[in-house]
Amino acid sequence: MKIGNKKYLSFMNGTNEKNQLHIPILQNEQAFKHQYNVALGNENKILGIKINGKDLVEIPKSLLSYPHLKTLDLSWNKIDTIPNDLNKFKNLEVLNLSHNKIRTSENTQLPPRIEKLGLSSNLIEEFSFKKHQTVPLRVLSLEKNRIENIPDFHQYSSMLEKINISFNFLHTVEKQFNCLPSLKILNLNNNQLKLLKSDFQNTENLEYLNLSYNRLKNIDIRIGALKNLKILLLKHNLIQKLPITLGNCRNLKKIELQENNLSSLPSTIVNLKALANLNAENNNIRRLPKDIDAMSRLETFSIKGNKLRKLHSIRFLLKLEEFWCTNNDFSRESKRIIEQWKSNSHNSAYRERILKHFGETTLSLAKKLAAGEDLEGWKKRRLIYEIDNEVMTYLFKHLPDNHPFWGQIEQKNMLKINSEFSILR
Repeated sequence: MKIGNKKYLSFMNGTNEKNQLHIPILQNEQAFKHQYNVALGNENKILGIKINGKDLVEIPKSLLSYPHLKTLDLSWNKIDTIPNDLNKFKNLEVLNLSHNKIRTSENTQLPPRIEKLGLSSNLIEEFSFKKHQTVPLRVLSLEKNRIENIPDFHQYSSMLEKINISFNFLHTVEKQFNCLPSLKILNLNNNQLKLLKSDFQNTENLEYLNLSYNRLKNIDIRIGALKNLKILLLKHNLIQKLPITLGNCRNLKKIELQENNLSSLPSTIVNLKALANLNAENNNIRRLPKDIDAMSRLETFSIKGNKLRKLHSIRFLLKLEEFWCTNNDFSRESKRIIEQWKSNSHNSAYRERILKHFGETTLSLAKKLAAGEDLEGWKKRRLIYEIDNEVMTYLFKHLPDNHPFWGQIEQKNMLKINSEFSILR
């Protein structure tokens, strides 16, 4: 049977139009060579092959006869060993061996152009490939295996962007992910992690970090080095306290903290101006940061199932659409604040009035402060929490050294005055 000019071929169990070849189950090399080579015809035109659910127990060597093969999907078979000569697939970029019975990857040489490698849902206990082999690997999936120790990934590829080792048996994370400057997504959920010792050196481009469903009690203060982090998932751990350096992760948009042992949130969390989703439900939180309403972009906020009695003003959370706060022990005044938010949250006139106040830029507020005007409390808080380089430069030039504003910034730990600004004095 000739396939013609088709470049991507699928051989899977099923009855839909895509699977009409009805290839029988092949368990040995001879059967594969006979059946597939006859069926495929012109090997030079084949760029991708997908063979699922055929009970293959090894990677057929006949596949090497397709010199331009870029994608190979052999998932959902019974392959138990990765051959040592994968590097013979000179042009292979994507290899999917998920849902097989592979136990080890030791001493295997990867294809020299491999970019994506899928090994999820196997029986791998220790992950390693032949040392001193550098490949352009960008995506690595190892979820649902039996891995206990993390190798130093940078020995394989400094280009790794996405690593998934969820649903394994990891206990400790130290410096295995250091020196991965391209890493953007790291998923370690559903392991047995008790210690997170990473100093996150050279991983400043990380945008997504999932440590949920582990046994972590603390988060290292050096997490503050992740300046580009956008999503942080820490739910279902044993975390008792978050470091104040979390406030340095200014690009965070989503934080999940539910089902931990937190008694409070760090005061610096109000620094996170981009934060839109904050879930801290079912902890032991007794107090929230006083200036929680400075988080002006917050859209979803859940603190239900805690031990809160006092809730400060949330009137300036103008984008807040969902606020979950049941199962607490709020005081009468706090309940009044909540009811007021409920009545105003969809009141367009109220929002327009507040937004008019916010129409002033922080630079205009800084000019008023430098001119001696006594700013209203909320305006001063806004200037402290939304200060940027332009505003700070202006204040260094025009605001006296003994002005109480400088003390307020230091007390709030909102800004460290560095040499860059000191030059402007």
